[in-house]
Amino acid sequence: MLLRHVNTLNLLEDEALREIRPQVDADEPVPLAIAVNADSLATWLPDVFWHLINTRDITLEVVRDDQEHTLERLLQGDVMGCVSSQRTSLRGFNSHPLGVMVYRCYAAPGFARRWFPDGLPAHAARKAPAVLFDRKDTLHSKFMEQCVGVRMPRYPCHYLPDTKAVFAAVQHSAGYSVLPCLQVAWRTAMRHLATSR
Repeated sequence: MLLRHVNTLNLLEDEALREIRPQVDADEPVPLAIAVNADSLATWLPDVFWHLINTRDITLEVVRDDQEHTLERLLQGDVMGCVSSQRTSLRGFNSHPLGVMVYRCYAAPGFARRWFPDGLPAHAARKAPAVLFDRKDTLHSKFMEQCVGVRMPRYPCHYLPDTKAVFAAVQHSAGYSVLPCLQVAWRTAMRHLATSR
């Protein structure tokens, strides 16, 4: 799967470099700005970046934004490429599916025993504190609607704009959260509460 991501990004990068190379001095690395979401940046994307940096004559600028908003960065001209959850293909740009990031709802065992002794019912999900990345983060609400079958326009939550901090908050029983499986798998065994369908 990672090789597919590398190959896709290589294609995107080759196209971008061909388009901007005339504007750059031949002796200077080509600046490449890409908008990505924090979960991708914390899991699979760094290996792709290290590969690009070590095999291409580029300098990299990573702009972090929510996966629902990275495409806006591209439209505004802030970046030359993006990783987005939107399937929209913009005029003048190529869009390539990179794969699927699987998310699950997790809680520390003690938190799960306290708030969710019988699983993840809607009434408990509305009362238990959640941990979100920031106010742009709609993943939790969408996940709860899809998996628990309840719309949750308001619920208690902590906002921690750092992927590691969100993970640590869940690990230390501050709340429950929807996390990428890639992030959780290699760190610790947390109690899995629900999986997206």
